[in-house]
Amino acid sequence: MSRLGVLGLGVMGVGAVFGSRHNNGAGVAFASVCLIVGLVLIVAAEARGLVVKPAGAKANSTDGMQARVQVLVKGEVHVYPQRDGKFQEIHDPNQAGLEFELFIYAWLVHGAELSVGIDDLYLILKGADGSRKIAERVAGDLKNWHLREVQRASEEESNWWPGTIRRAPLGLAELDTAAPLECGAPREGWLHFRVRNASPSELKTGSLELSVWDTFSHVHTGVASRLRRLPGNVWPILASSPSEPDSKKDEPPGVPDGEAR
Repeated sequence: MSRLGVLGLGVMGVGAVFGSRHNNGAGVAFASVCLIVGLVLIVAAEARGLVVKPAGAKANSTDGMQARVQVLVKGEVHVYPQRDGKFQEIHDPNQAGLEFELFIYAWLVHGAELSVGIDDLYLILKGADGSRKIAERVAGDLKNWHLREVQRASEEESNWWPGTIRRAPLGLAELDTAAPLECGAPREGWLHFRVRNASPSELKTGSLELSVWDTFSHVHTGVASRLRRLPGNVWPILASSPSEPDSKKDEPPGVPDGEAR
């Protein structure tokens, strides 16, 4: 019993003792007052015990949803190196002054019954030396990029690009972050990020962590542990078909504009 309940019992006991020793009107009145006060204290103690949260209980019932969103990065991470908006070949693993377009395929699933919205997404590049670089998300431009389907070709077909052919490109399907996540309904799609002032070796050896910030202010993180292709197979879609004879094979296209945030 709580201290308040013990105090109530004590008050009732004092009233009972006083009333038994003073068997008159004043004694009965005092004992009655003590009885009422003691009962009020005991009832208040019980009511307080009903609403007090046990030790370690969450302050908000929505906290039970924490860590219920599973974040996976499926497949390879495709990296498109550039300088001043143009494709840049990698000659030195420590080459400086480059920007990298990163394309990852994300898979999310929510395990709680209550639906939850996606507030924001972050991609962090963590170096072996403890450094951290936060990538900018580029939203709404994946229709301008495609995953190249590379196949071996005959000598007659490969004069415009050595040993490869490409089919008509289609844009990438972007991960839907507007609709809330429902219990047990997985969602997947592409995400585009941009990393500035990093070296190729950092992209190859660093840890890439994708974090999802939900509408309950909880963060759910997945690590991109698969192979990173530098350069990768995600390339910009040309204004003209890549199979046309006048397509340039020595100058990969520049990067289309997107909405970075």
